Amino acid sequence: MIDQILKLAKDNLGPVLQQKENLNSQQLDKTMEVAGDSFKGGLQSMASSGNGNQLLNLFNGKSDQEGKQNFSNSIMKKFVPSIASKLGIDESKAQSIGNSVIPFLLDKFTSEGGQAKDSGDLLNKVGIGGVGSVTEKIGGLFK
Repeated sequence: MIDQILKLAKDNLGPVLQQKENLNSQQLDKTMEVAGDSFKGGLQSMASSGNGNQLLNLFNGKSDQEGKQNFSNSIMKKFVPSIASKLGIDESKAQSIGNSVIPFLLDKFTSEGGQAKDSGDLLNKVGIGGVGSVTEKIGGLFK
């Protein structure tokens, strides 16, 4: 599902980002890769930190504006420094790129997401494993 949303983003935002931000095709590919990683990381963080209901509401299109904004902010915190480093650009340009890409991804995620019965079901639907696998992986880091 995330890959489909990223393809939509590339198809819809690609020409705009290439013109507005002067990105070449390789930079655009890297931008979408980093956006996908940041988005997946945000989902995993939210699920593993006990915010499963908020995540579920987001996916099922029932989240309030504040919930969407909080999730967007957490993704931007991952995306901006990562894309700045990987593309060798300053953070203000990275922020501008993120301001285009992240809201698009979030909008598609919430409007085209679907229905999930719990956060484990949700993470399986988006292709990043259940909450158990996330918490096991995180727990394994501290062994």
